[in-house]
Amino acid sequence: MPGEVGDRFNATDVWGFLENEPSERRFDRILMFDVLEHFDAAEGVKLLSKLKDRLNTGGRVITKTPNAAFPWGLQFQYGDLTHRTPYTPESMRQVSVASGLTVRACYPHYLGSPSRCVRDKAFHRILGFFLATPLEIWTANFFSILERPE
Repeated sequence: MPGEVGDRFNATDVWGFLENEPSERRFDRILMFDVLEHFDAAEGVKLLSKLKDRLNTGGRVITKTPNAAFPWGLQFQYGDLTHRTPYTPESMRQVSVASGLTVRACYPHYLGSPSRCVRDKAFHRILGFFLATPLEIWTANFFSILERPE
């Protein structure tokens, strides 16, 4: 870590942070990339509820999680033994409602070269045409934007 930022750096777990930071400290954005899946579902609701209380009105929590609905991406969820809860866009909506947040949107997280992404999109569009229940998001991971209601 560069010395000039060392005095402003604090390594702690999220529960310690929420317990020790002043409760009046509010945020417009909280980013949780590759975090939420490491908590069980009840802890995820508890965490998002506590983070909601730290958001300004209209503030957002932005998550990235493995997409358990995507059959070719399950290695992202199950390839890490510390992952405790699989998420899909629909289950993200459920955990958000349970924690008092609103899902503004879920977006795919594309990996690979631009040409590979084009081929993936085309293949999944064709595959979706033939399936009775096509996926909402055809990528191994997805982003969610969760908002504190006004």
